[in-house]
Amino acid sequence: MDDYRIIKKLGRGAQGRVQLAEHKLEGKKYVLKKIECKDENEANKAFREAQHLKKLSNTYICAYKEMFVYWDKDDSSMYVCIAMDFYSNGDLHSVLKKYHETKENLREITIKKWLGQILEALVYIHKKGIIHRDLKPSNIFIQDDNSLSIGDFGVATVIEDVRTKARSPVGTTTWMAPEVLNKAYDERTDIWSVGCIIFEMLTCTIIDSTEITGKLYEIKQNPKAVKEILDQVKDQYSEQMIELVSNMLTIDFHQRPTTSELLKVPYVKECLLLSGSTLAEKRDVEYEISVPKGEGFDAVIDFLTLHAGNESNALPALTYLVELTELNNGDGIVDYGKSAKELITKATKLHPLNVEIQVAGCQTILNMISSANIDDILYSRDTISLVLSAMKKHSNSLDIQLIAIKLLGVFAVNDEASKFIGDSSGIKSIIEAMRAFESKTRLLSIACEALWNLTVNEENCRLATELEGVLDVIKTLDTQGGDTEAVENASAALLALSLEDENQKKISDADCVGKLVKSLSQHKNCAKVVKNACMTLASLVEADEESAYRVLSNESGGNEVRGLPLIIDAYEQHKDNAVVVENICTLFMELSEYDEICAEMKYLKIGDSLLSEVHRRFKDSVNVMKPCESALSKLLGGKIRVPFASES
Repeated sequence: MDDYRIIKKLGRGAQGRVQLAEHKLEGKKYVLKKIECKDENEANKAFREAQHLKKLSNTYICAYKEMFVYWDKDDSSMYVCIAMDFYSNGDLHSVLKKYHETKENLREITIKKWLGQILEALVYIHKKGIIHRDLKPSNIFIQDDNSLSIGDFGVATVIEDVRTKARSPVGTTTWMAPEVLNKAYDERTDIWSVGCIIFEMLTCTIIDSTEITGKLYEIKQNPKAVKEILDQVKDQYSEQMIELVSNMLTIDFHQRPTTSELLKVPYVKECLLLSGSTLAEKRDVEYEISVPKGEGFDAVIDFLTLHAGNESNALPALTYLVELTELNNGDGIVDYGKSAKELITKATKLHPLNVEIQVAGCQTILNMISSANIDDILYSRDTISLVLSAMKKHSNSLDIQLIAIKLLGVFAVNDEASKFIGDSSGIKSIIEAMRAFESKTRLLSIACEALWNLTVNEENCRLATELEGVLDVIKTLDTQGGDTEAVENASAALLALSLEDENQKKISDADCVGKLVKSLSQHKNCAKVVKNACMTLASLVEADEESAYRVLSNESGGNEVRGLPLIIDAYEQHKDNAVVVENICTLFMELSEYDEICAEMKYLKIGDSLLSEVHRRFKDSVNVMKPCESALSKLLGGKIRVPFASES
C-alpha cells in the first residue's frame, strides 16, 4: 500500500472500498479495490486463492497489476487489496445511461462488436475454470479504442472465500442469474448476466435507466416478460439478436447455452468477426463453396439447407433461386414443396440486415406464390412477418418496398392473412412507403393495388382511414395521372376508401371526381381504367349530390370537362366488354337519381340510344341489366315501359 498515493474515493459497495490511486514510482493511475477480511488467516487464504487471477491476459480483460494483504490501522481491519488498470473513458454503465436519457437507438453493429468482445473474454476465463458471477455494466470498462474490458474477474470468488456463510450474494443481484441465490451455478450463470446487459442495450429507447433494475427483476419472475418487452423493439433489431438474448435469459440454467455452444451460432460468429476475435479466425470452408448452378431447383435447396446461416453462400443461392422460380412463372401450379418454401423463408430471416438477401428472398417468395393456392404455407404468418420486418428494417430501400408491397397485395386474397397484415401494422407500412417514395410511379401504383386488395377487410379500411391514406391515393391519381396502371389502381383503391364516411369530406375537398373524370379523358381507351373510374364515380355520386354535378361539368386545367359525353365515348370504345358496360350503366343509374342530371341525360339521348342498345345486346346478363333497366325507367319517365330482364 505504501507504493500508492490515494487520489480519491470512487465508491463503496458490497465488494468493498474502491479508490483511485497513483503508483508513486510509475506515475500511472490504478484502481484499488479493498476487500475487508475477518482476520489475517482469512486474508492470507483469499490472497492465495486470488494469485492466479494475476495471470489472466486477454485483450478484453482488465489486467490485475498486483494483489496484497494490507492492515488498515485507521479502522483496525485486514484487507485484501487488488490493484487494477484505470480507464479514463469510464464504464459501460455511464455509456448506457446516456442512451437511456436521450432515448437514442444503440446501433446493432455496435452491440454485435461488444457482444463478440464480451464472449471472447468469457470463453477465455471459462476455459480456466473461472466464473465471474457478478458481470454488469459498471464493471465493464471502455478502452481508448472504444472496445470493452471486463473487470472484477474472480472478485466474487475471493469475497465468498473470506465471507463464509454470507447472508446474501456478493454485490448487486440485478444482473445476477436466478440460480446464484441457491448457489447452484456454472459458466451459464455468466451467460444470464450477458443477456441482461444486451437486454439493457436493446431497450434504451423504451426503458429509463431508473426502470432497468425493475425490468430485470421482472424477467426473473416472469419468463414471458422477456418477449413482451423485446417485442417493442423488434422493428429496431434483427430477429437473430432478439432470439439470442431470449435464449441467454432462459431461467432454467440447465437449458441456457454455454459459451462453447454459443460459438456455434451463426449470428454469434458474425459478432466475433466484427470484433476481430481470434475465435473467428478459422472460417468455415463453406465460404468458398459455389452454388450448384445448372443442376435444378432441388440441388440449390440442398445447398441452402447446409449453408443458410452463412451470408456469403445464402446470397448467391437465393439470387439463383430468383432466376429459377422466374422461369416457372406462367406454368400454372408448380409444387416447390413445403420444406423448400420454409427453408427459403428461414434463410432470408437469418440475415435481416443484408438488404440483398432480403430482396432475393422476398422476390423468390413472390415468384413462388404466383403459382400457389391461397391456403399455401407461403400465406403463413411466418412469411408475412418476414416481409413486414424487411419493410421496416429497410424503409429506405426502394427494391425492398416494391417487392414487399406487391407481396402484401397478393397475401390479401387470403382473408386470415389480410387481417394479420392489418393487425401487424402492414397498412401503416404501405402508406409510409407511399410518402417516402412519393415520386416513384411504380411503387405508388403497386401500393394502391395492395390497399385496394387489403381494404376489402373492413378493419383494414378503417386503419387506412385513420392514417388518412385516402389523401395519398388521391395524390397518386393526381400526380401520376399519365400512367395508366397507376390510375387504374388508384381508382380502385378510392372505391374501397370512399365507403368510409370519414373519407367523404377529404374526397370532396380534393375534387376527387374531377381527377377521376380527367383520368377517364386521358385513358378512355383502357378498359380497366374506364371500369374502375366509373365504378368509383358511381359510389361517390350515390353518396354526394355535389359529386354528381361535378361529373356533369368540371373544370380541369382551366378547361371545362363535360363528363357525360366522355362516358358515352368510353362506352363506344368498350361496348363489347360486359364488365366495363356494367360499371358505366351503374354510374348512369346513380346519376339518373338527380333531376337536373336526368334532364341532361335525356337531352343526350342516353336512354333512347346508349342504354337501349345495352338492353338489346346484354339482355342475358343480370349484372348489366339491373343498373341498365333502373336507369332506363328513370330516363323514360314511364312513357315507354322497358321490360325488365326478369320478365323477358
